[in-house]
Amino acid sequence: MTEMVSEKQEVKTKKSFISSLKDEAKRIVWPSKKSLRTSVKIVIISMFVFGIGIYCADLFVNKAISMLNSVIFRLIG
Repeated sequence: MTEMVSEKQEVKTKKSFISSLKDEAKRIVWPSKKSLRTSVKIVIISMFVFGIGIYCADLFVNKAISMLNSVIFRLIG
């Protein structure tokens, strides 16, 4: 008997979840093509800018470590 009640509650819960999912899907506002293109351009430009920044920082750190290594090697022998 309790198994029947449990199964009914489970089915009711699934139906409730699906109906709430459909309600939420109706509220979705999709961006326009112009807005989407603008966002994509911003993301691509940002990726290049951050990539170049990280590359420059890597070069600087690499050069600093090489110089430090050279100085330590000359001091220690």
